[in-house]
Formats: sequence, structure tokens, C-alpha cells
Amino acid sequence: MDGAVTTVGVLVPNYNYAEYLPERLASIRMQDRPVDSVVFLDDASTDRSWDIAQVALQDFTCPVIAHAGIINSGNILRQWQLGLEQMDTDLAWIAEADDRATPSLLASLVARFEGDSKAILAFCDSSAIGAQGEATAANSQAYYAAHGDNGLAQDGVFDAANC
Repeated sequence: MDGAVTTVGVLVPNYNYAEYLPERLASIRMQDRPVDSVVFLDDASTDRSWDIAQVALQDFTCPVIAHAGIINSGNILRQWQLGLEQMDTDLAWIAEADDRATPSLLASLVARFEGDSKAILAFCDSSAIGAQGEATAANSQAYYAAHGDNGLAQDGVFDAANC
């Protein structure tokens, strides 16, 4: 990124996550490092997702693109591609609709890109939550460690050619 101001768009793909959307969208809006645009894609939800999203998306001060699908695509990768094609930012954050983010998440990940011109992907650990925001499982690090993989035990930079 070489000292330039980095722009970040966030893609929120959604299918039937109405109960999670208020908290998820609020956690995106409340980032220490604000997003520069939002793309919200509803994949023909059969719950109240679209109505809830329309209200919550009004609280964003950045540009917002929202689309309600008529027929479910049946494929999250199609949703990712559609959303990414609508972004015009340096970086894209794919923020699944049933997750929430700590306020420092985006600033931390963007700093990794700004500190390493070779960086092309950043990811982070997560914890599962229920519809009321309660923790429903240990974080991914604990899950994978229980199965013999400690890859998320520490931060790191990995050479893609050696993975």
C-alpha cells in the first residue's frame, strides 16, 4: 500500500440471518477504522432479513449498495463474487452476516496490509455467537487445537508459495 490511504469496502452476504443482522451491522459501523463502502447482498431470504437490513443500513454514513435476490443462488461463492464486483476499494472485507467484530478488528487487519506490500490476504480468529450475542462455542483456535492444528495460535506472515 506504500503509504497511500487504504480504502476498505465491506461485503455482507446474507441468507436467513435476520436475528444476527442488527448486531452484525452495528459491529461493522462501530469499527475504530471506518469502512469506506458497504455492499449488502440478501440471497432471497425467507425471514425478515431484508426488512431488518434496510433499517440498519440507514445508519451508515458511507456509500451503501443493497440488493435483495429473488431466487436463492445456492452458492456463497457466487455471492462473494457478485459483491466483490460491486466494490471499488483497495481492500475488501467479507463479513459474514452471522458474525460480529470487535471494534479494533478492521484497523488491525488494515495495518497488516499497510505494513507489508506483499500482503494479499488477512484473516482472523472468531468465536461463534447465538442470536442474543451469547458465546455458543470456543473460538476457532481452541476448536482447531483440539483437533491437533495450532495454526491460529499466533499471528504470522506466511509465504503462499510454501503453504
